[in-house]
Amino acid sequence: MQAVKDPTTLARAFVRLLQLRPDLRRRLRLVIVGDGPLRSTIQTLLADAGLIDLACVPGFREDTAQIYRSLNIFVVPSQREGLSNTALEAMASGLPVIATKAGGNPEVVENGVTGLLAPPADPGVMAEMILRYIDDPELSAAHGKAGRLRVVGEFSLSGMVDSYRALYKSVAADQGV
Repeated sequence: MQAVKDPTTLARAFVRLLQLRPDLRRRLRLVIVGDGPLRSTIQTLLADAGLIDLACVPGFREDTAQIYRSLNIFVVPSQREGLSNTALEAMASGLPVIATKAGGNPEVVENGVTGLLAPPADPGVMAEMILRYIDDPELSAAHGKAGRLRVVGEFSLSGMVDSYRALYKSVAADQGV
């Protein structure tokens, strides 16, 4: 939990979401996995909002596949990001992804198709996007399915080999080979 990954924006989005829709308190839970200097800050933020009992901040975990299976929505709140492996893993698990428009996130998440893109450090917009998925389970399922297909087709080993093959054929054709 480093500042660049901005987990505090996700925690603030959770607080904002429950301010907008207190009726969701019975069924909404926040899970933030990882360790680092912001872990206690996030726990304090959630405790101060009276929501620590609705959150799980377990620290470092190795059972990520099991964690993905327990989620309904995955959020990447980073302020800077390369090619997000966690977004790819979540998409491969069939989860709809909300990611910030930072770094490589827009290359992974196709806005409105495989997930939603939010501005960095904007918990209000992030809360609205989470709420959109909660209120529209069909959209959530469609984005999750499209994300899985995209990861398998473009980011898997076989997808990468197919892309290289197409590139080599294109170069060879341009060279008259």
